[in-house]
Amino acid sequence: IELDVPLVKSYLAQFAARATIAELVSMAELAHPLENGTHFPLFLLCLQQMAKMKDREWLTDLFQQSKVNMQKMLP
Repeated sequence: IELDVPLVKSYLAQFAARATIAELVSMAELAHPLENGTHFPLFLLCLQQMAKMKDREWLTDLFQQSKVNMQKMLP
């Protein structure tokens, strides 16, 4: 699908960020299917979008509470 829609990961990251901010999905639930760099850099794009939509302090608190291991998110 990336060939047809070059920014598909950015669009998906926006939707995932909005769902996380609205508490429809937790940070851990978002991270789990993306572990080991699956669909890299989608998780990082989600974090970037959340930082744009909310402030960094909010995102830092949410990330620390989620106990997501950032090294597991990389390929």
